[in-house]
Amino acid sequence: MKQRDYFFDNAKFILIFFVVFGHLIQSFIHENEIVYTLYKVIYTFHMPAFILVSGFFARGFYQKGYIKKIAKKLILPYLIFQLIYSIFYYFLYNESSIAIDPLNPHWSLWFLISLFFWHIMLFGFSRLKPAVGLSLALAIGLGVGYFDWISNYLSLSRTFVFFPMFLLGFYLTKENVQMLTRPPFRIIAVIPFVASFIFYSSFPDISYQWLFGSKSYSALETTETIGMMIRLGLYILSTIMVFSFLAIVPKSKFFFTSLGRNTLYV
Repeated sequence: MKQRDYFFDNAKFILIFFVVFGHLIQSFIHENEIVYTLYKVIYTFHMPAFILVSGFFARGFYQKGYIKKIAKKLILPYLIFQLIYSIFYYFLYNESSIAIDPLNPHWSLWFLISLFFWHIMLFGFSRLKPAVGLSLALAIGLGVGYFDWISNYLSLSRTFVFFPMFLLGFYLTKENVQMLTRPPFRIIAVIPFVASFIFYSSFPDISYQWLFGSKSYSALETTETIGMMIRLGLYILSTIMVFSFLAIVPKSKFFFTSLGRNTLYV
């Protein structure tokens, strides 16, 4: 019997920890500069890394019945929790009626609907050479910032902005990942995290909203040219930090390893 590869289970558990931790400290980011900086560091890599890992495992999209399978896995829970959130907000804010809008995802439910669309988009992008596919995905991710109407509706903005990371994960091979975990890379992997913390500390005016990928450049109160340059810079920084994160993920089995298998439920 083939032994399970614990590397990705460990990676997913650590990432889901950062997802939960990031949400926990969000209430304090306006009260403490260190917490605010830490929050931006976490958001620079944790969702991009999660998306890259999701793309790495999206190998069976061409199999018969695959769309039906992922629809049951992603869209069904999305609709259920969208309804639960609508009821929750009705009581929380004492609203006059329950507003059920399946086309505008609540809170972190955007990931489910975007993940569904990313799998669908693979049918077209997988036919392209990696360099062409990634270039096109990057151009789209940068281009959507020009359009104000592409926002939270069906999570379109995040879908396009984060798709390059999903596609990059799809193109990665096990050999690429194994190369990242070699000692030389592990040693220097901590440097980008320290550098990003210093960077965000030095430029505190950089809004965390940039890291959500959900707004246009004008909504982020900048010009289109500068906005595109900022997003491109964040693409580069996020990619470096994602690979640095993967370089330091342990490969052995730990007490939390088994929990990493079912992070979608968290």
